[in-house]
Amino acid sequence: MYPATNSKSSSEMQTAYYILIVPNSFKVLSSFSFIGLLIVVPLYYRSRLHKPAILLFEEKSVLITGKKISIDIPKRHIKTVYCNDLKNAFGEPKEKLQVVIRQNTHKNTTFRLKHYEQGGELIDVLSTLENVEIVGYQNEMLGDHQEDE
Repeated sequence: MYPATNSKSSSEMQTAYYILIVPNSFKVLSSFSFIGLLIVVPLYYRSRLHKPAILLFEEKSVLITGKKISIDIPKRHIKTVYCNDLKNAFGEPKEKLQVVIRQNTHKNTTFRLKHYEQGGELIDVLSTLENVEIVGYQNEMLGDHQEDE
């Protein structure tokens, strides 16, 4: 398509170029790719939906509860808390705080705060826990598959 586009040909010439010059195998592959894209994009956005929940600090545990969510993290199992000030593609702050709680079993629980201003209060409460390391990251947040070295 580059020669037809580069020469500023009419859309009829671009179509004729596609029909006559582009190999049939590429046409078939591009058709399957388009169909696959139509299937994968909705699944991708559905999996990235954020579910609202409430973060509660009990005497012996941290609770995250919401619709179809119930996570109980014992305070004695919390090893590290990673905090990340999220940024958009241009490097500008989104004013959203992402938190990852890593337990002794290397299980990670990730959540974002709805109100960015409450990040300071959250860090203050988490810093009162015994033997818990609070770490801040600038670029990329720790993933579920990564392990401490």
